[in-house]
Amino acid sequence: MKKLILIVFSGALFLTSCKKDDFTYDYPDVDKLLMSVTRIDGDTEYSTNFKYDNQNRLVEIQTIFPEDLVFSDSFYYNNEGQLFKKVSGDYVTTYSYHSTGLLIEQNVHYKSPDSNNEWNAKTEYRYKNGKISKGIEYSTEGEILHYISYKYDARGNTLEKLVRPADGSDINLIEIKFRYDTKNNPHAVSGLSMLNGYSYMQSADIKQVNNPVYSSYSNLVMSSLPPEYKISYEYNAEGLPVKAVMNNVRFSGQEPVNVVFEYRDME
Repeated sequence: MKKLILIVFSGALFLTSCKKDDFTYDYPDVDKLLMSVTRIDGDTEYSTNFKYDNQNRLVEIQTIFPEDLVFSDSFYYNNEGQLFKKVSGDYVTTYSYHSTGLLIEQNVHYKSPDSNNEWNAKTEYRYKNGKISKGIEYSTEGEILHYISYKYDARGNTLEKLVRPADGSDINLIEIKFRYDTKNNPHAVSGLSMLNGYSYMQSADIKQVNNPVYSSYSNLVMSSLPPEYKISYEYNAEGLPVKAVMNNVRFSGQEPVNVVFEYRDME
């Protein structure tokens, strides 16, 4: 049953079709659930806690920042066990699937509780050899805003995600890059991704079967240098990380970020 849950839940966002040449993700058969990730950056501590239902499906991510500032993401599933809705404050994300189980569309709806500000953003996904190869982002009015491209390693980990404008300009609005180890990623159980040094989140189009040992994120509108981390791990007997040290390579004099992972046995 543990193996089935891993495949249905983790594969719900990246399920491949039945062609023989399609890529198949190899999820780790572990018997532990990730319960918390604590990041210690100097005197500042950030904690991310994970909650699961009785089927070991992720139902909530709660991130606690200094001064008890808390952000929560809640997850909801359809009768097929697929993630169909995520609620993050005033943002509601819904997911649509092809009859084969492939994720084909993501819709983000935002409505401000304090003003008339409201908008929708849609992303459609295209596949090649069982992996997302292209994304198309649309505005509220249905105009194409951006095209997204992806690169993967031999194990299906996302190596690169590039977001470019729809007008064909040769600029990267967003650029995300990774390199990986060969150990079990505890986030793979829940479709989670590490996007930068402080953010562990559910991301439909970023796939991380293994643990990133290098991570960089840049955005064209950033007002400061983008984060770029090299990451080393300590593992337990099951090959799961229990500690990590993150060094920001753009700022060699900066103190490393220490990370601690905590688990519980899967029921």
